[in-house]
Amino acid sequence: MSADADLGALTRLCRGDVVDELSTDDGTVVLVGRRSSVVVRLSPLGREILAVVEEGLTLAALESELRSRLGEPQAGDAAALVRAAVVALLEHAVIVVDGV
Repeated sequence: MSADADLGALTRLCRGDVVDELSTDDGTVVLVGRRSSVVVRLSPLGREILAVVEEGLTLAALESELRSRLGEPQAGDAAALVRAAVVALLEHAVIVVDGV
């Protein structure tokens, strides 16, 4: 089963094992994991998601917070865009499902 299929509005998300973070004018990269570290470049939306989830936030609350911070997207459905970014961040363990 994919991470996308497991995500519901009440799924609680939190920051993964992000060891280090570097932001410049060119973007943000994070180092994930202590044993077998992986460098992940974040999109602007990914960077906002990481900043918002910190200690834990449901997917529904995350969508609401991002709408208030960023407004509605010029193109596409906000919920679908957030969900796609969350799935990508989950796949790289930048964020994790709380309690799993």
